[in-house]
Amino acid sequence: MAKKTRYYAVVHGKPSGIFNVWEDGAAPATQGVENAVFKSFTTLEHAEEWYRQNVPPTSRYLSPVYHFETQSVLAGVPHTPIMETLEGISPGRHVVFTISNPENNEPFYVGETLNPERSEARHLGGTSRKRNGIALKVGELQAQGIRPVFNIVERHDSKEAALEGKTRLVKAYVQQGFELVNKTREHREIQELYRAPAVRLDKVIGDAPFDLGPYRYPSRQALKERLEAYLGQVKLGLITHPTATEKLMLLWETMGVHSEVVSFSTTSDQGRPRLLANLVDGTQAEFDYARAINRIP
Repeated sequence: MAKKTRYYAVVHGKPSGIFNVWEDGAAPATQGVENAVFKSFTTLEHAEEWYRQNVPPTSRYLSPVYHFETQSVLAGVPHTPIMETLEGISPGRHVVFTISNPENNEPFYVGETLNPERSEARHLGGTSRKRNGIALKVGELQAQGIRPVFNIVERHDSKEAALEGKTRLVKAYVQQGFELVNKTREHREIQELYRAPAVRLDKVIGDAPFDLGPYRYPSRQALKERLEAYLGQVKLGLITHPTATEKLMLLWETMGVHSEVVSFSTTSDQGRPRLLANLVDGTQAEFDYARAINRIP
């Protein structure tokens, strides 16, 4: 008989959210964390309900972050793994993935695979004896108590197309100034890109369906357009809608900025809306949300 999945709601951990595994999931998020608060459930709906009832009001994530692939789930509605629902693509197709540092959401490795679960386990599931490249970088982060994040960014019908996508992403990330540990650094073309100054790209890298915390979007461009439309309609001044504020908080965190933000406001510049972050020290900073969206791994 197949083992039933349990869901672990963590309202105080590193990180918080909902997990569907104990080992390599809820365990490292709670063990060693002082006053960790969590509970296990047999259904995702009960885990979601308990999380929302017990999450501290000061938490950055008032809605749960899901640390496994899933659809946006409504209470009482069975959910289907996200890999089976995206544009009819089955879990067996070739994918391009990144491994990122969750502290700043910057990718440090790009790979391709036919089996993402196995690749994630191979890179992140245990201690490697290798002392260079991806294994060394992952080991350094894990030694600091940081769990790297595995993200699928593109799907392809063939290995050749996936390899082309991987190469394109490596080049694009390097052009943006990200430090990658891929062996392609040895290639002359990639070395030249590393020596060149970083450039800001308007095109979104790996524009595929993605999650912003608990919220799912079909593409980064779609999120940009929705946010731009919202800012054009909302009244100038302080943004008070709780869901909008939560999403902007999640975007702010992708920038890796150490300044703590308490709220967001809108203003107008020659008829175009501008977004401002209200910082805890009483100052304001312009929030380039388009750049933040581009940095989402």
